[in-house]
Amino acid sequence: MQKPYTCIWSNVSAKEMADYYVSVFKDSKILTTSYYGDYGDKRKDTDGNILDQPAPGTVLAIQFEMMGQKFMVLNGGIDFPQTPSMSLVAPCDTQAELDALWDRMLKDGGTPQQCGWLSDKFGVNWQICHSSMDKMFGSGNQKKIDAAMLEVMKMIKLDIAQIEKAFNEA
Repeated sequence: MQKPYTCIWSNVSAKEMADYYVSVFKDSKILTTSYYGDYGDKRKDTDGNILDQPAPGTVLAIQFEMMGQKFMVLNGGIDFPQTPSMSLVAPCDTQAELDALWDRMLKDGGTPQQCGWLSDKFGVNWQICHSSMDKMFGSGNQKKIDAAMLEVMKMIKLDIAQIEKAFNEA
C-alpha cells in the first residue's frame, strides 16, 4: 500500500516551490510534473460557478522527493493561504546545519516565528529543530520535558545546547 504523503497547495507557483525545496534540502529531486489540459468550462466550484481556466500547458502538479520523503505541490488556481495550523518539521543533526537552514530560508524571503518556526517565502510553515528533540520530548520525564519546553518558548531560532542543558539539569 502506498504511504500517505503531503500535498502543498499553491495558487500558481508549484514549479518555483518544488525547485526551491529541491535546492535547499540535500538528497532531493523532482519526480514528475503534470500539466493542465484544455478543460473548457468543466472546472466548477461546489456552487456550480465556472472557475478560471489555467492555460493549457500550465503546471498542474509536481511530485518531488525531499530527503527520502515524497511531496507534491499543486497549482490549485484558487488562493488558499497557508496557515501555521500545518507545518513541516525539518530536524537537523547539528547546530551548524540548523543555523544554515534557518539562515537560508530567511535570506530567501522567510519570516521568523517563535520556538524555531519560520514561514518560508511561499508562506509554508516550518519547524527548524534538532534531531535530539524527538528523544527529549518523547522521554516521558515530564519535569525534563517542561524544562526543555520553557527554553524553547524563549527562543526564535533554537539553540540546541541551551535546550539540552535545561533538559539534562532538570
